[in-house]
Amino acid sequence: MSLETSTTALDDDLDRIAREVFILVHAETVIIARFEDGGSIVHYVTGVGKHAGAIVGKKGETATSGLCGVVREGNCPVLVGKTEGDTRIRQDIAVALGITTALAVPIEVNHELFGAIVVLNRFDGGEFSESDSIALSEYVRLLTDRGENRLG
Repeated sequence: MSLETSTTALDDDLDRIAREVFILVHAETVIIARFEDGGSIVHYVTGVGKHAGAIVGKKGETATSGLCGVVREGNCPVLVGKTEGDTRIRQDIAVALGITTALAVPIEVNHELFGAIVVLNRFDGGEFSESDSIALSEYVRLLTDRGENRLG
């Protein structure tokens, strides 16, 4: 992955990835977040689906961001089968947007944490499962292994 990627190419790659994930896990919403300022800020850079318009473009402190903060801290997938009462997700956002299940998977570029793919609610109304987490993690690994993304 190149560190000299143009912003347009990066945006195109992230948009494509969001669309592919949307289909892969039957998500209602997919958001791609990027960690900035040494990881202290999370920037929701692109997304697709029901809640993308309410989330994309926003920035905030990673430590209080909910799922992205947990991903940043542990650098591992975070599966929230039922969001109600789960402290790993911002309850105010979950209630306001009607988020009942969520999954977030880290994205690494050049062996450094770049950000996270966050999926919110399944289209069929079911919960995200461990198999969804594995499928999404494998998708991200394959992107990185094949060098198909230019996220750096």
